[in-house]
Amino acid sequence: MLRNGTAILGQPGWAVFPILLAMGLGAVVRVPASLLTVTVASPPLVALGRISYSAYLYHLPLLLLFNAFAPAAGGLIVLPVWIATVVLVAAASHRFVEQPYLRSRPAGVDPRRMREQYAGRETCFGIEEDFRR
Repeated sequence: MLRNGTAILGQPGWAVFPILLAMGLGAVVRVPASLLTVTVASPPLVALGRISYSAYLYHLPLLLLFNAFAPAAGGLIVLPVWIATVVLVAAASHRFVEQPYLRSRPAGVDPRRMREQYAGRETCFGIEEDFRR
């Protein structure tokens, strides 16, 4: 499916694509009221941002499965199916794994009290960490 790099950019696409992505992100940060910023803040992209960690975790195993079981189907049909599968698996993982874990907290733990207790203490790197922000 994606064996020859990014097809549009050719063989050096693996090096060029991250640079273009960083330039686009820089444009979003540099001009906050631009059309690009409004587009990035749209609900579908915000939803993709919420499931992005799950997508990061599952994209490679799913890519390897698709390459193993659908090599002859061709990239034109397999790529959209793979992307949809990654998004669906990531959304399910976010909903049924990440959210319950993030909502759970040991009984009696108050984050505000922990901030006060550890404010100004040095971290393992020898840097004073300020939790009062």
